Amino acid sequence: MQVARRAKKMGGAGAAALIRPPVFSGFFFVLAAISLAPPALSQTQDQVVFNVEPTYHVEEEQPAGTAVVQLEAYYVLASPLQVRADGVFELDESHPDSQLFTMEFAPSQDGSRTLGTVRNVVVMDRDVEGAQTVFSLSVTYSAPNSSLTAQNTLSILLADVNDNAPQFSQELYSVSLLEAVTPGSLVLQVTATDIDEVLTEQLVDEEIEDFAELVYLVDNGRVFYSIVGGNDGGLFEIEREGGRIFVSPGATFDIDEGDRYNLTVVATDAPGLNTTAEIHVNILDSNDNPPRILAPGGLNLTLSEDTPPGLVILDSINATDDDHGLNAEIEFVILSGDETNSFSIDPLTGRISLTAPLDREGGTGGVVNLVIAARDQGVPPLQDTIDVIIEIEDVNDFAPQFLEDVYEASVREGVRSGFGVIRVTAEDGDEGSGGVVSYHIVGGGGGNFDIDSVTGEIFTNATFDREERSEYQLVVGAVDTPLNHTLQLSSSVNVTIAIEDTNDNEPVFNRSEYTVHILDNRTRGYDVITLTASDSDEGVNAEITYEFVDPLPDNSQRFRIGETTGLVEVHLRPRYDLQQRYNFTVRALDGGSPSLHTDVLLMIFIHDVDETPPTFEQEAYNVTLDETTSIGTVVLQVRATDPDPGPIGVVHYRVVTEFDAAGSFSVDGDSGLISVASRLDFDARLAFTVKLLYIRDTRGNKLHYV
Repeated sequence: MQVARRAKKMGGAGAAALIRPPVFSGFFFVLAAISLAPPALSQTQDQVVFNVEPTYHVEEEQPAGTAVVQLEAYYVLASPLQVRADGVFELDESHPDSQLFTMEFAPSQDGSRTLGTVRNVVVMDRDVEGAQTVFSLSVTYSAPNSSLTAQNTLSILLADVNDNAPQFSQELYSVSLLEAVTPGSLVLQVTATDIDEVLTEQLVDEEIEDFAELVYLVDNGRVFYSIVGGNDGGLFEIEREGGRIFVSPGATFDIDEGDRYNLTVVATDAPGLNTTAEIHVNILDSNDNPPRILAPGGLNLTLSEDTPPGLVILDSINATDDDHGLNAEIEFVILSGDETNSFSIDPLTGRISLTAPLDREGGTGGVVNLVIAARDQGVPPLQDTIDVIIEIEDVNDFAPQFLEDVYEASVREGVRSGFGVIRVTAEDGDEGSGGVVSYHIVGGGGGNFDIDSVTGEIFTNATFDREERSEYQLVVGAVDTPLNHTLQLSSSVNVTIAIEDTNDNEPVFNRSEYTVHILDNRTRGYDVITLTASDSDEGVNAEITYEFVDPLPDNSQRFRIGETTGLVEVHLRPRYDLQQRYNFTVRALDGGSPSLHTDVLLMIFIHDVDETPPTFEQEAYNVTLDETTSIGTVVLQVRATDPDPGPIGVVHYRVVTEFDAAGSFSVDGDSGLISVASRLDFDARLAFTVKLLYIRDTRGNKLHYV
């Protein structure tokens, strides 16, 4: 069998992965050393003898100053032949790890070699997250007053010490189980971690491409679980290494015998450190007992057909359940037999009441068989049933019944008066005159509808405008005509009549005309203006499209309008020098058949791009004022002109605040009149420098000061 080896390293903060770690016998030496063989005295040239191990294994958490590595070296002089042990050991301080160790050296007792001792400077804990576990030192052994030297690299591996007990993810676990849980079911999984090291090795059979049994080289962080308390009767089992807790084979639970088990679970690492956690297992009732109604033979009742609603016809139903909690809480429901919803039952007591008038000739019938269930609150719920048989004694009181619960119809706006809209029909199960039905409008409609009292057909009594009112709600009544009018019965039904739209409204623009100004540097795709129209019709009759009405050929090339958006865009750049104004008739059309439309005037003014700045008539103005000059007094008028035409040539004025921080003066933006804005004080200030700023129209960005 051909085998290969693989190794895993688990646990331990900052642990370095090993491809093939050395196999240890279960312990580490604090002091690692190598002994040299006796020198052979047949040298032909000078030589240093200084050998080291490939790796030195040192336990973690050794006190500072502990001797962690012992080195030996000597050198041989060939002429005359002699062995000397007065060499010097030195650490190469350029190695970063050299700051963590010191080197001492001295001759051996027999004087045959030099002993070098490496000591740690600080306590090294490999369990701290990010801790270093492998250290590299460069050590030189040199003969005194000679160039005879030897250099070796020491690799020091910080070995784990089992100084951490496993820690559970929580101190207390809580879980609930049904008492009918299946043996072998998973209860929960507990988890404990140990930050000490776990190092494994596993053989690989290359012929069958499978792994052999895993071998633990270091198992300080390997965790084992066991239940040490609360498991009377052995009802629970725990995986030794997985931490999963199962219901033991053959285990059964009865909530009457106990509804909670308090387990103590211990997590122990391989060397023996441990910790415990508590597990509360709550046993829940499994709802294995159905309710029992204490009247197995059923119940029989008699009611008159004219029994008033609200009457209690049965005080209670007695039932019991042997389960616990919600599984033993019983509620009563009517399962079947109440097709007319004439009865109700109190869910707690089983008390049955009449909630609606009885109709022996109609839906209720002569006999009602209510099937009552006593149902518990378990999942799934269990129940017991009983038949409550109710005999209905006849009373001649059958009322008319409409064939539909709600009637709906529509009529187009503008139809003539007297147009038939819909017919409603009611039937009466009584015989003779008591079964003859007469119709009338009880309410709604505002007098806009009439009804034929014999046929039930509803007619228009007016013309309609959907934009004023789109729907009418009528209440139509049906009454029977018994000989004894005091026994007359009636019913009513809701009739909804919708007014259908006709295309009788033109689109309306939100303005009577549109005017817009743009610069002649606007290019294709520039949004000029969006025209908006609305239509008070609905549906397709209110869907609006836009178009130019017979535009001039040049106009249609310069501008385009979105058919559905009303957005007017530049199609070809307008030229101020060719045309300064474009007039369009824009039409908004609705989607009706035939279509209605509205036209509006759109005027687009083209302006030249502002290229010439305004100019003040003077470069500077000087004014002398008395300090008693009143606030609001006009002291000067400045003027500036702009040769550009139209709005871009309009000049506006303002005071530059950084030159008049006190706000002593103000200027009228249109006229250029400068006024005193606050009290003047000769003692505080002898002169003012006021800087004015002219501003072009709001589309310009050129400024000029004076």
